Amino acid sequence: MAQWFRAPEYKPLYRGLIGAKTTYSSGKGTVPAYAAAARKAGLQFVMFLDDFAKLTPETFAQLKADCRQYSDATLLLIPGFTIDANTGDHMFFCGIDRPWPAATALTGPNKTLFDLQPQDKDGKFTGYNGDSFNWLFEYHGDKGNVGYYHFSSSPSNMRISDLRLYGAAALRYYKNGKLVEDMTDDYLTCAQATIPPAPVVFNEVRSPKELAREVKRGHSLTYVQARSVRTSSRTACGGRTSTPLQHVRVRRPAHPRMANTVRVITFGAEEFVTLPAIMPSRITVTADPGLKEIAIYNGRELFRRFLPGARKNSTRRSFSTPPCNAISC
Repeated sequence: MAQWFRAPEYKPLYRGLIGAKTTYSSGKGTVPAYAAAARKAGLQFVMFLDDFAKLTPETFAQLKADCRQYSDATLLLIPGFTIDANTGDHMFFCGIDRPWPAATALTGPNKTLFDLQPQDKDGKFTGYNGDSFNWLFEYHGDKGNVGYYHFSSSPSNMRISDLRLYGAAALRYYKNGKLVEDMTDDYLTCAQATIPPAPVVFNEVRSPKELAREVKRGHSLTYVQARSVRTSSRTACGGRTSTPLQHVRVRRPAHPRMANTVRVITFGAEEFVTLPAIMPSRITVTADPGLKEIAIYNGRELFRRFLPGARKNSTRRSFSTPPCNAISC
């Protein structure tokens, strides 16, 4: 989503809607009808998220073909689908070249659930990575992205703070013209402690008329900074990497400066760090006027506090479990 207080890195800023459903699943509109409505509403991209349970490999291939056919230099149409995981999480996959999931990545009676966490014959989660994990890493990035939405539908669902290995999270979810949930506070807390997922808005609409009404209501939409409409697809649904310090801008030389920071990340996005993964983090902070205090936070919880005694530089070695990356000086 756009940050109104910060100038965009690239101009112009493209506005679009994520969450349109077509006649290929539970929607009431075709791709060309959505394209016409989007142009009239002043959108530059539309991401279709059809229901996976109602799609087939053939209809999904046709959705991708329609998106290519009716896209142009002013409007980008992106194919995708929503799918529930066997853990109860709600996920979405998108991308210009997003492939149909491998059969081994699906589970459930009708093979319509994403096998996010493999289960044994008794239905207990094994805790090991399955074929879905390999499929995610093979196609995540250049060919598309994966995200989560509707976090509050179950207390056991994935939390935004555990989405370090995934590309996107719907901070706001609209359905039937109403706001279902707003996860902005959870996202900001996550951003204080680790690499957050890309923030998007999920506007679930089932017809071109609903799309037009959703835009007119003034609900939140997704904004993408890119060099052109065509390249916005990589920003809107492509992989991205960043670091917690990538967007930090020090406005005055007197402000504290950090160096020698080490990021620790777990392999499976667990909320814990196993013993072999624990490593010391060397942190160096300098400030010309002198350092009064160094505070390290895990989200909004104080993890470590150092008192350098007004020295101009200080180096500390800390063992963090779970990893802590937000530093307030």
